Amino acid sequence: GFAAHLHLIVIRVYLPRKEAPMDITLIGIGPGDWLSLTQAAAQALEQALVILGAPRLLEGLPAQCGGRRIACLRTSELVEALTGLNGRAGQAAVAFSGDIGFYSGAASLLRTLQTALPEARFTLLPGLSSPQVLAARLGRPWQNWKLVSAHGVACNPAAACAGGGDVFFLTGGSCPPASLCAQLTEAGLGGCQATAASRLGYPDEAIV
Repeated sequence: GFAAHLHLIVIRVYLPRKEAPMDITLIGIGPGDWLSLTQAAAQALEQALVILGAPRLLEGLPAQCGGRRIACLRTSELVEALTGLNGRAGQAAVAFSGDIGFYSGAASLLRTLQTALPEARFTLLPGLSSPQVLAARLGRPWQNWKLVSAHGVACNPAAACAGGGDVFFLTGGSCPPASLCAQLTEAGLGGCQATAASRLGYPDEAIV
């Protein structure tokens, strides 16, 4: 009968395993003091399987941050490292000094990664910025400060100070505080009162 000629075939098909989307957290770690981090930032760093950032930031992380550490200075290096880790590191954290919203490389990195890793999930955690820390050290409010970057970009300090009031300059590289003060003096603003701070949050912090 019909049953005598019935043949059963079982075919097992192995489909490629779909990798889980990568979780990438961009973290502002403030002035470098672990106690200054938000609880959310500290938890993200502790849980990350991989932590990327500038060498000095990675060196300052405590032992409970047990993830693999990859030193990267440039956005291109971070993108290359994270795309190479995609699918192999479920949780990655990228550390930035200060706050991710204050002259930080976090914004450009996020835009690039959203294109390079469209399925990745991103979380942004802010940190204490240098104006906040300096204002606290000086015991002064900072909501009316004019914030200007002279770090790696062209800056006209005389023009920035022309309107009066308090002006905060983020300095570094080829434009240290002494250079800014010299330019102000040449512009006839040598009578301005200036406060210079460096290494805020580190043991060798200096404010003069």
